[in-house]
Amino acid sequence: MEKKKIVGIIILLFFLSIIVFLVIIFIVWKNALTFTCSPIEGEKINISEYPVVCTEFMPAPFFTQFWIFLKNLFNPITWELIF
Repeated sequence: MEKKKIVGIIILLFFLSIIVFLVIIFIVWKNALTFTCSPIEGEKINISEYPVVCTEFMPAPFFTQFWIFLKNLFNPITWELIF
């Protein structure tokens, strides 16, 4: 009985860690979209460099998006936004 309980807890923790990982991946991937913003009149910036709120956005091509995703994954600002 004790063994089944321990195995059940380990399996539960495993699935919870997968869910947390997928949520973090989703947040980082969502931030990987290339946004064109104009915080200053006429100036275009990339959201992967400056975390700003944008109204209009243009999804980047897949490989560009994936590259920005990898760059954001190891960016300390991204982890501050998540936690």
